[in-house]
Amino acid sequence: MVLHWEIQWLTTVITMYGKIFRKLRLQGPHGKEAPYKDLPFSPCIIASTKIAEGDYGDCLKMLMTDIEEEKKYKGLRGYSVDYTAAKTYKSDRPVVYLAGPERYDKDAKELYKKRKELCASYGLQAFTPADWAEGVEKMDTDCPYTAAANQFDSWQQHVRNCDAIIADLNDYRGYECSNDVAFECGMAFQLGKKMYGYVDDIRPAKEKVPNLGPEHEYRDMTGANVEDFNYPVNLMFSCSMDIREGKFEEVIKEIAKDLYK
Repeated sequence: MVLHWEIQWLTTVITMYGKIFRKLRLQGPHGKEAPYKDLPFSPCIIASTKIAEGDYGDCLKMLMTDIEEEKKYKGLRGYSVDYTAAKTYKSDRPVVYLAGPERYDKDAKELYKKRKELCASYGLQAFTPADWAEGVEKMDTDCPYTAAANQFDSWQQHVRNCDAIIADLNDYRGYECSNDVAFECGMAFQLGKKMYGYVDDIRPAKEKVPNLGPEHEYRDMTGANVEDFNYPVNLMFSCSMDIREGKFEEVIKEIAKDLYK
């Protein structure tokens, strides 16, 4: 039996492969407990992506089987189209979604409360990953995978409901932002939302990520190129959104002004 769902904006089948470590307690970034606990990846990845354990060949075999099963499923009367693109919340003020990795912090609710109050002072209606999206029922379950999918449903609904996403693009694990944030930004772009990002250091990535310099094509310790576009973060963010330097409290005023233009 193949677990099936559709997301309108997702047009490709994505699989991930590699060794999956379950129930492995690791120390997360900034000395905090790894936030995903029993999950091998973040909720956004777990809920949206089919994950294969093994090598690339194993991944392809599973993909081909799924494609065949999908074709059979479409021939049944049970096949349906997903209509979850609709908003479940509307406001007479600009609605913003605050996407950031602090969602896993123990004091996340207190932090988000202050940020929402700050947004309100500038005339914005803010929602955060700590808020449960209107129209999504919170499930009571002991299964981490079901809980992850339920949490993902709330987060993706916030993206659908917002007029703009304000994303913390600072390094989370290594030299990239949180993959939850990255996923939400990609979704926001596809849905045509206004997009804003902020970082502590807006210098080009090649000046922040250790590398061997131009004579070695800016190769890093793994042998991969560090992006040489003079952007502060990955080009997929830099080319799709307005990125500002500073803390959230420092950039929100100007973002609010821009939203009211």
